[in-house]
Amino acid sequence: VPALAVDKAADFKDYDKVTNKEAVDVLTAVGVLNGNTDGTFGPEGNFTRAQAASIIAHMVLGSGADALTSAATGFSDVPANHWASGYIQYCVGEGILNGYGNGKFGPDDTLTATQWALMLLGALGYQAKNEGIGGNGWEVATTKLAIQAGVASADELTGTFNRDAAAKMAFNTLTATMVQYSSGTNVTTGDGTSITINATRSKVEHDNGSGYKASNNDGYTQFCEQYLPKLKLTATTVDTLGRPANNWAYANKAVGAYAKSATVTYTSNLNTTSGKKTVKSDLGSYDIADSLTDYISNSKLDTDKIAAKTGNGVLVEVYVTDNEITHVVVTESKLVKVAKITKDEVTFTGSVPSISKDEDLYSFVSGLERNDKVIVVVDSKDKIVEAYEPTYVTGVYTKYNNGAYTVDGTAYQAAKGATVTALENTGNLNNTYTLTLDKYNYIREVGDEKVSESNYAFVLDTSYDVNRGEYDVAAKLLFADGTAKWVDLEKVAGKSVANGKVESATVEALKKNYVSYSENNGDYSVSVVDSSKQTVDAEGTITKGNSTILGSLTASNTTVFVVETNSGYTVYTGIKNVPSMTVAEDSAFVLKDGSVAKIVVITKSSTTSNEDQVFVYNTTKTGSEKVDGVVVNYYKALVNGVDTTIGIDDSAGDSIAVALYVNNSYTGDYISALGTKFDAAASDTTSIFVYTQGTEGLEDVTLKNGILTFNMTSDKTKVVADEFNSYIVKLAGTATADVLALDTEDTFGDSNSSEGVALAAGDYAVVIVDSNGYATDLYVVDVA
Repeated sequence: VPALAVDKAADFKDYDKVTNKEAVDVLTAVGVLNGNTDGTFGPEGNFTRAQAASIIAHMVLGSGADALTSAATGFSDVPANHWASGYIQYCVGEGILNGYGNGKFGPDDTLTATQWALMLLGALGYQAKNEGIGGNGWEVATTKLAIQAGVASADELTGTFNRDAAAKMAFNTLTATMVQYSSGTNVTTGDGTSITINATRSKVEHDNGSGYKASNNDGYTQFCEQYLPKLKLTATTVDTLGRPANNWAYANKAVGAYAKSATVTYTSNLNTTSGKKTVKSDLGSYDIADSLTDYISNSKLDTDKIAAKTGNGVLVEVYVTDNEITHVVVTESKLVKVAKITKDEVTFTGSVPSISKDEDLYSFVSGLERNDKVIVVVDSKDKIVEAYEPTYVTGVYTKYNNGAYTVDGTAYQAAKGATVTALENTGNLNNTYTLTLDKYNYIREVGDEKVSESNYAFVLDTSYDVNRGEYDVAAKLLFADGTAKWVDLEKVAGKSVANGKVESATVEALKKNYVSYSENNGDYSVSVVDSSKQTVDAEGTITKGNSTILGSLTASNTTVFVVETNSGYTVYTGIKNVPSMTVAEDSAFVLKDGSVAKIVVITKSSTTSNEDQVFVYNTTKTGSEKVDGVVVNYYKALVNGVDTTIGIDDSAGDSIAVALYVNNSYTGDYISALGTKFDAAASDTTSIFVYTQGTEGLEDVTLKNGILTFNMTSDKTKVVADEFNSYIVKLAGTATADVLALDTEDTFGDSNSSEGVALAAGDYAVVIVDSNGYATDLYVVDVA
């Protein structure tokens, strides 16, 4: 519900997502646009009929719209206390909006661009009955009239429509001309639609000759002149990049300068024979302004000089007014890295200015991390005016052809000034590289294969099936978050699987290898990671806290371990959190940078762990089955902190109790032998056991006089920074006080000071931590 007014659009929390900044800035400055109660504008959100009524009411009445009180609307779905009832009643009363004709208005119904255009035309004075807009074909008639009136362009009417796009059309309407009608005859068409024929439409004249423009007013009344007379467009100047710009002011207060749209735009290198012909074809018929002497040869426009300014990734904008080229603006950008982030500013490598907290771009760049890459544009005042993250493509380099480098099946060209030495050496064909791309899809940087958990998966299995000449190629991928799924393959090593271009042997070779991947509408393109980046036959030991693993590899606090268990895959982040285990030959698969392990996949069939924790919290069997001649019973349990069902060999018999078991033996399908039942010593100060998967944990955990106490780490109740975790605690001693009075399933409070909960001797406490790393619940299990 729009409810929160802001002083300027830049105050919206999601302002960086706004595309039509000139429109949103101006409409916010004049009080037409409001934000949501959470301080956002929601540019990508749906645009509703109630929001449309609010905008039109504020466009026509200005701040007076806020005086519209709750009113009975006559619509069954818009009660008097609806937030937009006053706006809806006003617009309906003025004939700008209508209901559905069934007693309903549909305030929350989503509008289309054409429906919104029809409403804005009504605000300009256009009448549907006079324009033949009604019945079948109204969309076509509305589209034609909206383009003619300047309410919207064809692209705006057919592109993505959301709150941002709706604001752009409302902004267009501010400078559109008001109309009126005279005479005409009312008739009814065959489908019952009432229209007026022979009505004369005319523009509304502006009596005093003044207007929103500082000069060259056309003598007619624009919408803003009628309803927002304090809105002014000052003399056109140029912005800090040299582009012609509109300067808006409202009530003598500057709103901002906004570059106009260029007549012709180039982003690729056209300083070639064919490229020069293209530029001449585009621009050769224009005259040239006297101020652009750099582009004149023999008193005529020299388009070759403009072509010489172009380059891959260089933005060249040509502005034309009255058939005369007035400006040629060349904008180059630079790839840099984030050097430092503070509460006051963000600095970068590469000799570019910093961005301070009072600049619009600060909210974006402060959300990045140190060493993140950013592409920036610096203006004539040594200020960064544009910043965005590049995109990355990782894949096999398979082809070079006339300046085009094919990686992962797609050909790319280098940006102007970029170093692509590795690709220029054709001896590097079939190596895997990561390309850093700008928004025009040109290569800014070439690096070795980028190793990070978000770009890679491990291939568990493959499928290659030929059915009636059509190839069905798939792979079962295991991702670093522990999820595994079958996916359809679109490309393998840059080659399309269509038409049998990829042989079954190539797909079979993906098994038990790491692959880089990209996804397109559910289809995946994969390439096997270079052998220097992975180890597929690792064996040895992993000891919790010891950075040397599997003989010679190094693990860190960011190494991701994906360990197969009975219930699927358990993910541990960091060597301090992974259980100690012995890994048999060919059971560990490592993705690495040099000798540093990034992801380690460990299969359960040949893995033993001395820290597998099984907390059986209900001894009632949930089911039984025979597995390879062994009767296996199933019980509800927390396995390594994950709530699941565990299979236990029937030989355990009646010895199973509600308890915590460690050092369990797995067959791969069930526990063949329960481990040691954990018993805390009978001490009321040290009898405590804590199991944690997180990179952080509960601090200063103690039990004294039967009271479990701990200090929270970080802010509020945040205790870990990664995924869902549990903390299993067993206590002994006698409770003598009740600190928090937390019972089963109660949630923690907000204090980050010492917390405590009274527990009886022998109780188990399970602290549950959610996906955001916050302790949410404490379960107490009575084992008596």
